[in-house]
Amino acid sequence: MDWQFLVGIGAAIVFGLLGFAVRNMPLSLTWAGITAGGLLMAWGLSHLHDKIPTAPGLLFVACIAGLVGSVIWGIGVFEGVPEQSAAPSEPKAQAQSAAPTAQTIPDLTEDALPPNAKFRYRGKVFWAAPRPYTKVQAEEMQKALQEVYDSINKKSEPIVSSWDGPAVTFTRNWLSIVQTEGRQSAIVKLDDIRNQVISAYTELGEILKRRPYYRQDISSIIDDHGEVGDMNGAINDYKAALAALPDKRKPTTDLINRVIGPSEVKFEMVITKYTNWISAFNTKTLQLREELDALTNE
Repeated sequence: MDWQFLVGIGAAIVFGLLGFAVRNMPLSLTWAGITAGGLLMAWGLSHLHDKIPTAPGLLFVACIAGLVGSVIWGIGVFEGVPEQSAAPSEPKAQAQSAAPTAQTIPDLTEDALPPNAKFRYRGKVFWAAPRPYTKVQAEEMQKALQEVYDSINKKSEPIVSSWDGPAVTFTRNWLSIVQTEGRQSAIVKLDDIRNQVISAYTELGEILKRRPYYRQDISSIIDDHGEVGDMNGAINDYKAALAALPDKRKPTTDLINRVIGPSEVKFEMVITKYTNWISAFNTKTLQLREELDALTNE
């Protein structure tokens, strides 16, 4: 053991601890010093330490230490990692520890709206009301809702849902109507269904015209998806199919099924869609009544 070992262990300890004492000390310098200290210790412990000339030995240690420092610096540059001390300064460490993480971000889901909810007002979640209303506005919406509800359930609903309604009666007896009464009778009945559907829809439009301020809200509550247009299109297709039947002789059941069958299936599907729209509106209305009552009692 010679002076090289003592100098080397001192250098290694100094450079190893210097990063904790000096702010932003480059890692390249820290590792260069530690490398130099390690080489000096190895030199001092070697049984050939007294045979290695001092000047070349120190030059070798300096070159290797510089090479290690250059490699460390190069890694930081090419990987885009800025050089910093082995131990971050205290303010920086505190800033890093204070940074929000996935565990420290507060959970805000308690205040978030549930899926499909419209809004939250005074702690209550509203599902059907389009927006928060004042007491006066809620009362006006109640009146408008009653008008719309009465119109749909007095004029639209009986067409497609009542046992003796025109659409239900026609689809129940369509084959007999076409075969025994003739195609013209079927066309007249289909036109009557169309006229009743259009009349009911026109009445809804009149309600909207009388309440322009609430027009958008009422439309969102009615929430039709072209049911009237689909009904009109299906009736047109049905009438076109009826026109293809022979007019002077009684058509056979097989011919009627082959020519009219697809149109009848489409017509029944459109009626089902129309019925489902009314059912969805009635369900929404029940919930909307409760929400409007809650707003009028605020």
